[in-house]
Amino acid sequence: MLLLRQIVVLVLLSSWPIASLSKESNVQWWAVQLKEDSNRIKATSVEYLDKVAIDIASQYSLKLYGRIGELANYYLYYSSVDSHAGHSVLQLNQKLQNHPFIQWHQLQENLVRHKRQVESPINFPDPFYPDQWHLHNLRDPNHDINVTNVWNHNITGKDVVVAIIDDGVQWKNEDLVDNYVCSVALHFLRSSYNCSLARTTCSQNYEAEPKGSWDVIDNDDDPVPAFAYPQTNYHGTRCAGVASAVTNQYCGVGVAYGSKFSAIRLLDTTTTDAKESAAFSTKSQTNDIYSCSWGPLDDGKTVDGPRELTKKAILAGVTNGRKKLGNIFVVAAGNGGTLDDCNYDGFANSVYTLTIGAVTENLSPTPYSEPCSAMHAVAFGGSSGSASITTTDWKSDRNSGCTRSFTGTSAAAPMAAGIVALMLSTNFCLTWRDVQYIIALSSVKIRANDNRWMTNTAGFHHHPLFGFGLISAWNAVKLAATWENLPPSQQWQSDNYIGDSGHVLINNTHTSSVNVNFTGLVYTLEHVVVSVSEKYVNGKIVSPNYNNQVHLEHSFRGNIEIYIRCPSGIEAKLASSRTTDNSREGFNNWEFSTVRCWGESPYGLWELRIVDTGSRKDGVLKSWFLRLFGSTMLTSDVARKIRIAQEVSTSDSLQFNSECPLNPRNVTDGAETSIYQGNPLNLMCIVVSYLLSRFVADSYY
Repeated sequence: MLLLRQIVVLVLLSSWPIASLSKESNVQWWAVQLKEDSNRIKATSVEYLDKVAIDIASQYSLKLYGRIGELANYYLYYSSVDSHAGHSVLQLNQKLQNHPFIQWHQLQENLVRHKRQVESPINFPDPFYPDQWHLHNLRDPNHDINVTNVWNHNITGKDVVVAIIDDGVQWKNEDLVDNYVCSVALHFLRSSYNCSLARTTCSQNYEAEPKGSWDVIDNDDDPVPAFAYPQTNYHGTRCAGVASAVTNQYCGVGVAYGSKFSAIRLLDTTTTDAKESAAFSTKSQTNDIYSCSWGPLDDGKTVDGPRELTKKAILAGVTNGRKKLGNIFVVAAGNGGTLDDCNYDGFANSVYTLTIGAVTENLSPTPYSEPCSAMHAVAFGGSSGSASITTTDWKSDRNSGCTRSFTGTSAAAPMAAGIVALMLSTNFCLTWRDVQYIIALSSVKIRANDNRWMTNTAGFHHHPLFGFGLISAWNAVKLAATWENLPPSQQWQSDNYIGDSGHVLINNTHTSSVNVNFTGLVYTLEHVVVSVSEKYVNGKIVSPNYNNQVHLEHSFRGNIEIYIRCPSGIEAKLASSRTTDNSREGFNNWEFSTVRCWGESPYGLWELRIVDTGSRKDGVLKSWFLRLFGSTMLTSDVARKIRIAQEVSTSDSLQFNSECPLNPRNVTDGAETSIYQGNPLNLMCIVVSYLLSRFVADSYY
């Protein structure tokens, strides 16, 4: 009976219809967190919570969509607006609030997310235009990502999986199919295998699972783009090719052409917090790197980012993903140009993401480059006025294609993700913070005479448009091979609000400071976060009770500039003025961040400076809140790492000094549950597919 009950629950949770619901305007989505009851053992089991989730759906005339990604105890429901049996949304909200097994719930808001590709008004038919100059630039060898030496050492990304979160990927593209993670059979080896063979072998009883992939929109495991919109839904296919296209004499090659890729289909119209959360937590033990070439609108007036559930998913990924080494989240910095700043994008300024901007072939900022003190590095993005990126494409009439016109930070992000795959292929034991640190140390300073470069007291160079510099595959891989892992992450935050008592009018400029003489175990810095909140409604200043946030009020948000000065004297611009941002809605607990104080000591005077660039001068600063991220490394330890990085960058050889096991899967336990989950036919197919693959494996490497 127990087995039968488990099967019934499993069937119920895996059979939700949905393909057409994602576009219906009269559909409401509810995210629900169920309580854990430590006094009742069965209440903490997945089986029991699934049963409770089903009962809630029945009780309130809701339909259960399923669990939200890999977040424990979180479920997603949907219903049509008129299907609540007479209950209003407020009544349903109250009933959910009073349910004894519901810890938290939220009506989902439709969020707008924008693919970060710059559309080229024309094609470039010039016959001398190099196909993949970003990989190997024959016209100027210094103007590429320096990857050929990595390939010469037979490092191609093998055993690493890059997940493309986007509008889907046409994985049947001839240049992609052999690198698609489609078979559960050999997942535990991460070996070479043939997708079509695996599917044919078990076609009678078992459809080989796309192990790392998921379609969040249609709630199934096939993340192909929507065929109804071929003119726009090619974006993810292009991104996949930049990172992982195969070496098979078709189209081009990816940065990590030996890596595998998966696809998570999220973007089609609007999305929700729950769906974004599911995307960022899909198969976190299979997928090593998540590449995201999209974000909030780059219109110079939007302030948006991951909401509560998505923040939880990203934090869970860096904490527990990849066998607790942490998933690497690579995000595009945005294409807003001088009208915007990526610190207004919560995906780009997150402590837990690797933010990548773009430069042109001649190493200049692109017309769409956004300045940002949270920028980590840049890769090539091209533009309509210069060389673009050649990659795979999707033509719906033949499920294939190539393009020579991919541009934007959309192209730069998967390029960086491919380089991270090469790093992990060299040293799988790198944590997500190790990856960030290595890229900060190994990236190349470009346009060195640009006066916007600054060098902090630790020795790190940073530029608001280039971050720590142009990402270099060869430098990053060499440093990864010799890397000694960082000590655990530490953080410190101010206990109370920092600032002046009462309201302080911001007449042109106001400065508030705090002296930090104790930071727990944060001896040297990585990320610095300043929390800001702002509200102005109908000509009246409103002071909501924000917990642990800056209270900054103004009637025209775009007039405000915010700076933070570290104890060393290094200043970072957290918020740029934006002429199109006339919002009175404020920052709503917004967090700004910077990496410009990376490696420095946190001790001393921190100064927050607010500048009102407008004519109204009606701003009010009440308080602010500071959070410091770093580790127990001393400044002398940081200096040693910088010295090693400099020595490695000038070396022509690759030396492996890491203590990481040669088998990348022999690391700390923390993987997902067994690939065999109760179906004997699945197990039989796994064995058959594995045995057959051993006969053909040599054909693919």
